[in-house]
Amino acid sequence: MITLGYRVQWSDVDYARIVYFLRYPEWVADGFHRVLYERGFSLRESVAAGYGLPYVDTSCRYHRALTLEDEAEIRMNVTDLDAKGFTLHYEIFQAGEPNLVADGTMVRRCISLQPRRSQPMPETLYRILGEIAGDSDHQAAPLNPRGARC
Repeated sequence: MITLGYRVQWSDVDYARIVYFLRYPEWVADGFHRVLYERGFSLRESVAAGYGLPYVDTSCRYHRALTLEDEAEIRMNVTDLDAKGFTLHYEIFQAGEPNLVADGTMVRRCISLQPRRSQPMPETLYRILGEIAGDSDHQAAPLNPRGARC
């Protein structure tokens, strides 16, 4: 499991000053890409090599809201890993609180970009995802809204 920290920014909230519902999955995707990058996988290089990892199914259930400057804790893990894809399960909590804020899944498949067809993922990516799936508790650096370290 990977755990990331995140502080809710002004750009994350709506007029009511609660987190806009689409931000939660964005934080998960940004954080996951950061973890892949830190482990040696570059999305830019994957596109240049002619393959991508599109989302083929996503879900998010909302249980309670976060507000401006709340600290979030994002927990995620890779499951259902096979040669052509994986599922990312995630849970978001308010830091230090036991109650779930949101949870969901993101299913991604590996495709060639020309022609657009399913293909096995590169060995490097498969190895990294396998390591993540096997991590008992990986703590990554906190993220800001654009995915850079705070």
